[in-house]
Amino acid sequence: MFHHKLENELRHLEKVLPHAGHGPFPHAYWRDRIAALTGVESNALYRSRVARLEELLAAMEKKARSRSAIPRERAA
Repeated sequence: MFHHKLENELRHLEKVLPHAGHGPFPHAYWRDRIAALTGVESNALYRSRVARLEELLAAMEKKARSRSAIPRERAA
């Protein structure tokens, strides 16, 4: 992947991922987008940015799982 394309993809993901839990795309979609960047030959800065995205997504997934595990009260 060329430097400018990688930079644009990282910038986009860093911008939208914090809001991804409220959108139409499932976490698996974002995991695939991030995974596509992990195989790219890159420098340490890019790898650390990808790692932060992976950590953010993992936290979002954990939060979503904990919300779905809470039993909801039944309507009377």
